[in-house]
Order: sequence, then C-alpha cells, then structure tokens
Amino acid sequence: MQIIIGSIRVMDNPDLITINFTDLIGVGGSLTFYDNRLLTHISANSVQRIDGRLYVVANHALPSFHLPALQYVGGALTIGTHQLLVNISACKLVGVGNRLWITSTVLLVIDFPILSEIGGDFDVTGNAMLIDTSASSLRKIGGRLHITDNAALAGIRVPALTEVHGDFTVSEDNLSLSVDGDNLQRVGGRISIFDNSALSGFSGLHGLACVGDPDISLLCDCDTIFKSRVTAAFQAHDTPTCK
Repeated sequence: MQIIIGSIRVMDNPDLITINFTDLIGVGGSLTFYDNRLLTHISANSVQRIDGRLYVVANHALPSFHLPALQYVGGALTIGTHQLLVNISACKLVGVGNRLWITSTVLLVIDFPILSEIGGDFDVTGNAMLIDTSASSLRKIGGRLHITDNAALAGIRVPALTEVHGDFTVSEDNLSLSVDGDNLQRVGGRISIFDNSALSGFSGLHGLACVGDPDISLLCDCDTIFKSRVTAAFQAHDTPTCK
C-alpha cells in the first residue's frame, strides 16, 4: 500500500484512456484529473484519504467515477463538466473540509449516504438529468446550500441537516417533490426558494430557530396557498436573527 506525500495531477493527456492507482491509499496533497478527453476509466479503489482537494473536471468520455474506500477530503471536492458522467459513488465518505461542488454533468442521482459534514459550500448546479440529491447523514454545512438549475430534479433529501452557515437556496430546479429537512435549526444567511415551478411541499422550516437574514425569498412559480403556508410556518416560530 502506498501514500503519496505531495499531489497527483493527471492533466491534458489527449490519448489517455485508463488510469490505475492499484495500491494508493492516501494523498497528502491534491488529486486532480483534468481535461483528459478520451479517459474512460479511473481506478482508485483503495484511496481512503485526500488531504488536499479532489478535482475531477472535463474528462468528457468518463461514464462513471467510484471511490469506494474514500473517507475524507481535506480541501474542496469538485466534479464538473462531464458530458457522459452518469454515475458517481463515495459510499464511505464522511467529511469534506471545504466546498463540495457538482456541476454540469448528466448524473441521474447524487447520494452520499454517510457524509456528515461539509466545511464549505454544498453546491449542485446545472446537472440537467439529475433526479434526486441525497445526503441522509449530513448534519452541518459550513458555507451555503445552493441547489440550482437542475432541470429534472424531483427531490432533495437532507433529513439530518441541522446547520447551514451561509444561504439556503433552492432555485430553478422544477422540483415536483419536497425538500426534506425537518431537523434544520439554523441558517446563517438568507432562505431563498424560487422558480421551482412544480414544487408541491417544503418541510424544512419546522425546527428552524435562527436565521441570519429574516427576509425569506419565495418567488417561486407556485400557487398562493403554498406561499402562504411556508410564510406562516416561518413566522409561527418567531425566529430570532442569528448572532
């Protein structure tokens, strides 16, 4: 088994098809896969920890990406700009030290089943085929929650989430199911729910005790009954401004 003290960068290799890190269990710096246009397979099944960032961007032939042993990323985790990427998994991932950003893919499902904390933003944007986003064990987001411009998204499930230190934004997602977040207690910024034309329910305000910006944006293309229900649920808790 091998631990690399520094960083690994696999970048701008126009003819590279397969990458195998058979014995690699840890990276002391960052792990980067960028702009390898014919890359179809990355094998890093033993990697447990990356102390820097994990950056997987613009590998346009890559159909899937799996890190079954990965438990922690110390920096940002970015997956983006993949024309064929339909499947990712990191079933043992517990923590991300900075931002988690998934953008411009054709993923159908995002699921991090035991991820408990994100140190920065949780940002899911521009994934046209995405149906469901789930992080069922996620308790804390150190930055903002930003779920926007995912045209097919039907549900967002973060049932254990208690804290979002930045803004809470769900927009332009055409949601048809609910945002599941009944345990949410604290939002450090503003709550914005808008331009979700099919949104039928929002269950994330019942436990809210503190919000940084008391101006809730409800500019969604939904009926007045929904708007009044969400507004009443918020006002009923007499929520104080976060200190």
